[in-house]
Amino acid sequence: MRVLLLRAGAFPPLGATGADGNEVTARSIVRLKPVPGLLASLRKALSDRPDRGPAVVAWTSRHALEFVFQEAEREEAEKRLREELSLWVQATLGPATAEALARRGFPVALQPRTPTTEALAQHLVEAGATGVVLPRSRRGSHEFSEVLRAAGIPLTVVEVYSPEPDPPLLARTVKEVREGAYEALAFTSAMEVEVFFSAWEESLGPGADLPAKVRLAALGPVTAAALRRRGLRPEVSAQSRVESLLRLLEGPAPR
Repeated sequence: MRVLLLRAGAFPPLGATGADGNEVTARSIVRLKPVPGLLASLRKALSDRPDRGPAVVAWTSRHALEFVFQEAEREEAEKRLREELSLWVQATLGPATAEALARRGFPVALQPRTPTTEALAQHLVEAGATGVVLPRSRRGSHEFSEVLRAAGIPLTVVEVYSPEPDPPLLARTVKEVREGAYEALAFTSAMEVEVFFSAWEESLGPGADLPAKVRLAALGPVTAAALRRRGLRPEVSAQSRVESLLRLLEGPAPR
């Protein structure tokens, strides 16, 4: 089966792969660009640590983590950044980001059972967080902020990267899907769902259907919800990992 894996950015690196007879093509239809001055903004936020804890840095994506450390390495400020981060409790949304943090020497203390920003925020409330720094995308959702605000927990949002659709690649992708080049589409985030279907409807018109019998797979509940809002019925991976998403498509389609 020919599978198109739609994702943003380049973390973790993925190329064309195959598993159990499937031919998987990974494509980044959204380019992620670091926000100028992101490291200075984060370090300023970290300098305002509450006197009592736990004070938490909440990483809701691996992209934010990678961009922060890339910038620190470029500015030869990684040692100082590590010292500043070590004074804070680390929290993550899912296992991939937790593993990336662990590889950099930072243990993750807080992680919700359900990989959604709302669940993470509620987890921090229950843990008694006294202050939170959130490095995130410029297009991040508001649920996280709303939960903390309702609980009276100070939050500093640091915009780390900006997602920008790639129009030529999107046009090519829409054309290929329309012509039946893929038998399954796998989405890794709600962002890709919105970007792809906006381009799809712009090209084919509102409400245009996908080719018959194309399987749809979603990484996690948030991505699945974005597809369901469009009246689609995706298969949902059991774990918040790309590998789990691809394994889902190795099996037969649900009836």
